[in-house]
Amino acid sequence: MWVNILIIISVVLATFIPLVVLQNKIGKDKLLLVVKIMTIVFYSLALLRCFLNDNFIWVINGGTYNDIYYKTTDVLQSLLRWGMCLAYIVFPCSAYFKTKTLKNWTMYFCFPLAIACLCCYGNFMEYFLTSSGRAIQLAPALRHIEFSLELVIMLLVPLLMRFCLHEKFDVKNKKEWLNFFLLLPLALMVTIPVSLPQSLLGFTDKFMVPFTLPNFLWVGVIFAILIGLYFAYRFKDKETRTMLCTFLSLFLFLHYNSIYLMDLKMSRLPFQLCNLGSYLVLMTLLIKKQSFFDFVLLANVPGAMIAFCVPDIKEGMLSYWNIHFYIEHTWVFIIPLLMVALRIKERPKLNAIKHFFVGFSIYFGFCILSGLIENCFLYIPYHPFWNKVNYFYIFDTTVLNALPFLAFTRSLAITINGYTFYPLYMMLIYILYSVYCMLFLFVYIKLCQIGDNHFKMRQIKIDMYKQKGRYKKRIPQRDYVD
Repeated sequence: MWVNILIIISVVLATFIPLVVLQNKIGKDKLLLVVKIMTIVFYSLALLRCFLNDNFIWVINGGTYNDIYYKTTDVLQSLLRWGMCLAYIVFPCSAYFKTKTLKNWTMYFCFPLAIACLCCYGNFMEYFLTSSGRAIQLAPALRHIEFSLELVIMLLVPLLMRFCLHEKFDVKNKKEWLNFFLLLPLALMVTIPVSLPQSLLGFTDKFMVPFTLPNFLWVGVIFAILIGLYFAYRFKDKETRTMLCTFLSLFLFLHYNSIYLMDLKMSRLPFQLCNLGSYLVLMTLLIKKQSFFDFVLLANVPGAMIAFCVPDIKEGMLSYWNIHFYIEHTWVFIIPLLMVALRIKERPKLNAIKHFFVGFSIYFGFCILSGLIENCFLYIPYHPFWNKVNYFYIFDTTVLNALPFLAFTRSLAITINGYTFYPLYMMLIYILYSVYCMLFLFVYIKLCQIGDNHFKMRQIKIDMYKQKGRYKKRIPQRDYVD
């Protein structure tokens, strides 16, 4: 107890001493650079925490693991972690973009949240220092330092923004009030942690079966989100549109890495296409090449569509892994399409075919090589890390069960070190998925052409009404000044 109290006092001192030192001592540009670096460190600490032991994974209401029944709840801890998940994304976005709403969230939502987390410091450490978790176990002193640094940044950044960078909430501006209270619940819904639904709502043994009402509802929600975000942001300036895609990409990247809290093994590494998409989507914002984006769009969006139709779900709908499945495939599908719709990236052209085949061939070759090395030479039975892998579903019968006409490919088999694989089967998977992605590109280009034709017809109609003085609505623009 006394250790926790001393650490809380140290966190407070480490927060306010830099605030006093930095206030009016350095220029605004240098101070903003300091804040940007601090937010990147904060996000990096969030990623680091994904690999560190956290006994909170056992807060699974009514769940079982290894035939052990768990029925523990911690509502306060669940809510605090939910808020911190949002803070991890809001901090870098508020520092690197000029969007006032995010700065207000940083100062007036994340700062009170940081105080609450500081007051519950001992509760956090009970989860971090308990050795029954399944991730990397740090020495207690190092774990105290890691979480204390998180809290210092979480307290200091809002104070620097408010008192040194002189950002403030315009209480007379009704739009700021509306954006704060209307968008904050939506942002919280987007950045929901994987464990939250089951830790708050409980365990359910109801499954999502393909082509049933829950499956159709999920797909409907995905398209509703995509359409809603498009219409909400289509007239915004380029920085706001870029901020939205960055916000979603940062969350998707953090979300995928959070699965390592459950276990870290070869099969969990991000080499499945949609898992890799969690990394590639964020990289498209850093790598400006259109060719790289073309590959991400044509490889990941069709792959996510397959997941919509045949969800690979084996537990109750609110379980940890199922929530991860829903969230990951939802945003891997939405974000690339949203980047094109909001003009952050260009539409794919015919040369996107070349970009796809170059990228997909490299990826597919990597899956074969790494999968064979792991399954043939590195696999150790019952080992927590060196387990068998099935990258891109080319090493077991998952695809074969869905496409039984491929059974003839098992006639050609090669065995190495006791492991058997099927080269013809792998080659046909490569060909079929490539054809499928090319069909997607053809349909996507045609839908874009239909949209362009509809826009032209609507513009002609608007011009006719304008000439008669009968059109008073806001005129949509196809080309925007960024």
